[in-house]
Amino acid sequence: MTPNTDPETEKRIAAEVEWRMTTLMAECRLVERERALLRAMIEATDVMLVYLDPELNFVLVNRAYAETCKMPPEEMIGKNHFALYPHAENEAIFRRVRDTGEPVFYKDKPFTFPDQPERGVTYWDWSLVPVNSPDGRVIGLVYSLRETTRYKHAELALADSEKRFRTLAAATFEGIAVIEEGRFVDANEQLLKIYGCDRQDIIGHPVAELLLPEDRERVLSNILAGRESVTEHDLVRKDGSRVTLEAHGQTMLSEGRPVRFAAVRDITERKRAEEERQKAQRLESIGLLAGGIAHDFNNILTAILGNITLARMFLPPGDKAADRLAVAEQASVRARGLAQQLLTFAKGGAPIKVTAAVPHLLREAVGLALRGEKVRDEYLFPEDLWPVEADESQLNQAISNLAINAVEAMPEGGVVAVAAANILLPENNNLGLPAGQYVRIDIKDQGGGIDPEIRERVFDPYFTTKEQGSGLGLAISFSIAKRHGGTVIFDSEPGQGSTFSLFLPASQKKAVPATVASGEVIAGTGRVLVMDDEETVGAIAIEMLRVLGYRGERVKDGAGAIVAYRQALEAGDPFDAVIADLTVPGGMGGKETVRRLLGIDPRARVIVSSGYANDPVMSDYRAYGFRGVIPKPFRLSDLSRTLKEVIGKAE
Repeated sequence: MTPNTDPETEKRIAAEVEWRMTTLMAECRLVERERALLRAMIEATDVMLVYLDPELNFVLVNRAYAETCKMPPEEMIGKNHFALYPHAENEAIFRRVRDTGEPVFYKDKPFTFPDQPERGVTYWDWSLVPVNSPDGRVIGLVYSLRETTRYKHAELALADSEKRFRTLAAATFEGIAVIEEGRFVDANEQLLKIYGCDRQDIIGHPVAELLLPEDRERVLSNILAGRESVTEHDLVRKDGSRVTLEAHGQTMLSEGRPVRFAAVRDITERKRAEEERQKAQRLESIGLLAGGIAHDFNNILTAILGNITLARMFLPPGDKAADRLAVAEQASVRARGLAQQLLTFAKGGAPIKVTAAVPHLLREAVGLALRGEKVRDEYLFPEDLWPVEADESQLNQAISNLAINAVEAMPEGGVVAVAAANILLPENNNLGLPAGQYVRIDIKDQGGGIDPEIRERVFDPYFTTKEQGSGLGLAISFSIAKRHGGTVIFDSEPGQGSTFSLFLPASQKKAVPATVASGEVIAGTGRVLVMDDEETVGAIAIEMLRVLGYRGERVKDGAGAIVAYRQALEAGDPFDAVIADLTVPGGMGGKETVRRLLGIDPRARVIVSSGYANDPVMSDYRAYGFRGVIPKPFRLSDLSRTLKEVIGKAE
């Protein structure tokens, strides 16, 4: 007992001491919890986070920062930041923030890692935020970094600078949620933006309230089990919009209770991009198969079509055999169209473009598709409709497929309304096309419309709701539009019909008259070298040349063509033209051959030929030194016209 202190006073002092000790212990637990929260926060995000003391020494380093720097955290703690990573400009900024207490935020700040020269110059969004003591002194700095090539820039909102947890939560670019017993107990502003709600809509509410029924069990099982996990799930915001989220969750114990931290991202646009990429990959896979089939098919068809056209020449008009051959020729031409459909899917099957007037193409393609059907067509074009750069054959096919789709949507008959208009697309348009001038072609039917549940599959190859359909028509139109730098979209309501819209880049050039297929055979004279590895194709080409009046000679590959061409020059009997196959398995193809021939003779007239354009040469042949192009399969008239054009244009 203290002298001169009565028992009651001593009890009061003891009670006060006990109260102060209890309060101190509570404050210690609060500090301990704050530290644990801080560590969990740092480790739950892939944002690079560092806490420095006033001397700019590392105090805390999160996993993301250590992995990027390729140094274990324990080797960094206690060391000076700029002793490890010298950078005079940044060191001055750090010291200014420490001395003034003013935070800084930078976008696209360049930085080079001294110990990782192979990375070169990197660019970062980063912030430096001071942490103040109660008396206002700066006791540390929170350093937050994000590489700008990986993340989009978002507003950086700082909360209470007196609490490290609040500082980190506000400095991060991700949505951060704190969950206890299945309920939200805290969230940063970015999470509220992602969720599209206010704070009162989420704090204190169960997580299950914001989950869709199909995701609820899967997401809650991770939370209740305390597993570290990355989960994707959908969310319907207050405004009714649906987004896809990616949540990285981690659970820690605080005062014996599990606390869940989650870093949340909106990955809606990424998922959409993945779906588009998967669709493109499916088309590409089909294209690889289709291209190979079409290549071989066209080689065979070249021999068939060539022999038929030759045989017809030896028979008098009206001969029964000639009539049968004419039918066979027509069937072969239709088969060529089928091969062209396969080539549409082939990788690199670039269109051979000319500047074309749209109205003529529309009337020809739609009129042919509607022939013999119980429907009629209507057209609406402005007089100043822009021309387009297009492969007439492919575009005719795309329009025809859209028209056939309209016909099939109206089994009882109706009207196919065809319209076209000039439009100017702005930047960041919802079609995903570059800004510029386009021609929009609309083909509208009066059918029953498209059911909502199948809208996403309309352009999938081999998907169809029609008993007689193949499911290729719309997929081919979509593929052709993409190859021309455009796209196809549709608008449809059940019972209201459908409108398919084809967008094509407009041309600034003057349209050339539409190509008219001609069966006229033009005779000629001269010497022609044929380079083709297929025996049957080469043989029929030589025979067709003979019938046309040319002297033909065949070699198998580019090496043979170079030898034959040089020998002809030296003998004073040069070739007037060379027909070179674009692709020769195991040998020199047309692209290398024309380069070598032009080195021998700059005036060499070389025509490229191929059954499968897996190279841009077929669409831009002049850029590679060729004088002409003749796709396989070709008829006698096709060969005669091409030779006349090339040899007739000789300098």
